[in-house]
Amino acid sequence: MKEQLINEIQCKMLPYLNNEQLLQLRNVLDETKKIHSRLQRTIFANI
Repeated sequence: MKEQLINEIQCKMLPYLNNEQLLQLRNVLDETKKIHSRLQRTIFANI
């Protein structure tokens, strides 16, 4: 689901971004996904 959301965001932003900006967006979304995963593990470890 996360990958689908990332792809959807990229597709919607594609007309507005050049290649460098699109790559930067992908990096930000990937990093956000990593942070989200770490946060979930932390939350569930403390339950």
